[in-house]
Amino acid sequence: AASALAAEDATLVAAAAAKAGWVDATTAVVAVATGDVVAVGWIGDSRAVVVDGRGAARTLTRDHNASNPAEAARVRAAGGSVGRNEREA
Repeated sequence: AASALAAEDATLVAAAAAKAGWVDATTAVVAVATGDVVAVGWIGDSRAVVVDGRGAARTLTRDHNASNPAEAARVRAAGGSVGRNEREA
């Protein structure tokens, strides 16, 4: 599922960037529930929350947002760059 999301993300971003002349990205969240197990995958700063029968909410994701110092460090450690646009990165 992650490779399909990444491929779709790349296709959509490339088409929009070429048309508008900007550099940006998209976000996505996918959740699959089987029995009492929930598997969640996400790209970007999308958020997923589950609410139980009592109304208690539980966060399932954390933002992949470069303004978070830990996330910026993770991106740099993986060989990526962090900036508001291509010139800053």
